[in-house]
Amino acid sequence: MTDLHTQEVIYRTDAVEMKAYMAWDSDKPGPRPGVLVVHEWWGCNDYAKRRVRMLAEAGYTGMAIDLYGDGRIAANPAEAGELMNARIGDMQGTRARFLAALDVLKAHDTVDAGNTGAIGYCFGGGVVTHMARMGAPLKLTGSFHGAVGLAAVDGP
Repeated sequence: MTDLHTQEVIYRTDAVEMKAYMAWDSDKPGPRPGVLVVHEWWGCNDYAKRRVRMLAEAGYTGMAIDLYGDGRIAANPAEAGELMNARIGDMQGTRARFLAALDVLKAHDTVDAGNTGAIGYCFGGGVVTHMARMGAPLKLTGSFHGAVGLAAVDGP
């Protein structure tokens, strides 16, 4: 049986407030692996949140992160492209936002801080690949139709 708990989590970096979404099964005793979910170019929308709930049902603590800040979700492809390209154009800032989210996940009382990973979709898939390449402390990453070119960006 699953006793799924969800919550919005507010965290900050670079003077930007980000709104993540977490889920876990409170019937599962003890710490378990934590998984960040990095959104597509739309932002931290219902799709990313659904994936987090699926991870919780599978025995993980999941957290859909907000790379755009302020819970922004694009209303159309043009806006999505602007938001995504702003993050790609500032990979140092994107890295800081990703690592801040990872710190929040690791600090959650249901998470085994030494056993965390990240998955991402499209834009988010490129981000997690890039974070792994840049040495983010993750046990695993999974990129679903990720933008591999993003991972070829030079330097930390």
